[in-house]
Amino acid sequence: MAKKIIRLTESDLENIVKKVIREQSEERKMTMAVQKFLNQVMNAKLEVDGLTGQNSKTEAAIMKLQQMLGVTPTDGVWGPDTETALENKKPEWFKVWKKLKPGIFF
Repeated sequence: MAKKIIRLTESDLENIVKKVIREQSEERKMTMAVQKFLNQVMNAKLEVDGLTGQNSKTEAAIMKLQQMLGVTPTDGVWGPDTETALENKKPEWFKVWKKLKPGIFF
């Protein structure tokens, strides 16, 4: 298989770096909103730092919420399935979430 060479200008690289930084910032804001939400409605006692990942307290708290809501797979990842189940099964909690949720992603 032949290698393909991609030529990028300095401007192209600058745009790519800015996009990555913006996405990381938005993801962190989203994670912080999820942490605040879980602290409010489930008394999760999470540090609101925007950090999460495999085997984290945030992941465990999301999994607990997903189990309560009947979300499968229970994977500890906040996404559209978790948000939809929250809206359908816990509308009072969903109102809290809507106030905290940044205007990104979903």
